[in-house]
Amino acid sequence: MLRPAISKINRSFWIPSLLLLISSFLSAQTKPTLDDTQLSQHHTVRNSRTINKVIIHTIEGSYRGAIRYFQMNRSRVSAHYCISEKGELTQCVLDKNIAWHAGNWSYNETSIGIEHEGYAGRSSTWTHDAMLRKSAELTRYLCLKYNIPMDRQHIIGHVEVPNQSHWDPGPHFPWNYYMTLVRQGSTATPVPTATNPTGPDVIETTASWLNVRTGIWGTRLSSIPRGSRFVRLESQRGWARINWRGRTAWLSEKYVRSVSGTTVHTVTTSKLNVRKGPSTRRSRIGHVRRGQKYVEIRPSGSWSKFWYSSVPGWFHGSYTHTENSR
Repeated sequence: MLRPAISKINRSFWIPSLLLLISSFLSAQTKPTLDDTQLSQHHTVRNSRTINKVIIHTIEGSYRGAIRYFQMNRSRVSAHYCISEKGELTQCVLDKNIAWHAGNWSYNETSIGIEHEGYAGRSSTWTHDAMLRKSAELTRYLCLKYNIPMDRQHIIGHVEVPNQSHWDPGPHFPWNYYMTLVRQGSTATPVPTATNPTGPDVIETTASWLNVRTGIWGTRLSSIPRGSRFVRLESQRGWARINWRGRTAWLSEKYVRSVSGTTVHTVTTSKLNVRKGPSTRRSRIGHVRRGQKYVEIRPSGSWSKFWYSSVPGWFHGSYTHTENSR
């Protein structure tokens, strides 16, 4: 005689809980409302390739201008979505198709591209919270729909795509806030601008040798000696994302400390040669790309010695913008 009573109690508990869980799941799977659909002819059928990343772009112009440009026969470019400063959302290529946005075909095949109104070089571009929140809502939906991890290895800027010359979304994009919005949804609140420290966040390694990795616990790329300095572009789960040897890499924050009073160079040309010494006659040891940030060791005339990899490099300061660290 007790079983029906217990069953009734259990049902009164788990049925509402189950309905709440289903409701939450369905709401998370709901696509953000589109304000318009203006499909571009510049796309390719995706076939069976897996969508495994979202790429963040800046339009370098207006929202309406980008939509019109994607319609032009001569443009030969497109993106899946455009978002305005006000948070308006237009789809320009269906998810099932490949948009021509990344400048790297293998990345085009496996990604969704989102364009944002504004300019990579202007900090004012990212003061429009409605645009950031709409973008994060869209990215969250895409991650849930296509089983894309909500991390910085799979949600990337155009600048992080290999073998292309773009630097968007630029050095002012608020990655930490954006990723919080993506992971937490609309519950995330912005940090007031007045409390944000200004200037690049420079860190110095404290271990004798510290591994540099492709991602959080990713493949080891190399090791760097104690005292090496890099700009912390983002902090995530105890790891710091940096620019290292012309690419993005990660360091464990357990073995770094913050330093101030340093000069930081942001590369302003598409590709800047790195040399062994302060002269074009010295051997080239690599290159760095537009938008990447590096810490100066010392200047020599118009050249700067900087932390490049496990060994320092030199580049010409005419092709960088300098600012002081925090």
